[in-house]
Amino acid sequence: MNALRLISRIDEHLQGRSRRSLLLLAGCALVAVFFVDIVTTAEVHLTVFYLLPISIASWHIGARWGVVAALLSTATYQIADSLTRTGGFSFTLSAWNTAVIFGIFAVNAISISKLRANLSERRRLVSELEKSRARIAELTEAACKHCGKAANYGRS
Repeated sequence: MNALRLISRIDEHLQGRSRRSLLLLAGCALVAVFFVDIVTTAEVHLTVFYLLPISIASWHIGARWGVVAALLSTATYQIADSLTRTGGFSFTLSAWNTAVIFGIFAVNAISISKLRANLSERRRLVSELEKSRARIAELTEAACKHCGKAANYGRS
């Protein structure tokens, strides 16, 4: 099974779920990533995995909840980093890193939400186009039948 098909099946499975259940799923994903992050050493960066709860919230609930998930993921990432860091601590550097991580997470949240909205609009337009094509085919067939009768009208 390719990645696109897997993502599509997951998306179908999550369609129609309540906001509460989707937020719970995103929260569980965040907690799972956090625990894996603190179990691994500080040298192993799991930053990309913090995008999972952000993606769930952004895709299924919307950009606002995606940005909330981005904020929570940023805080969780920084907590895990501070728990596993072995070197010194610089408040300025930590604040900078936090701002950069949040920026990346927020841009992803908004982009994922916009992608979902554009995909939904594309699906709506394709459906509308298919209905229009079917209607044009019906009208063309009716016109052809009428034209055939008109052409044969004076020949009897």
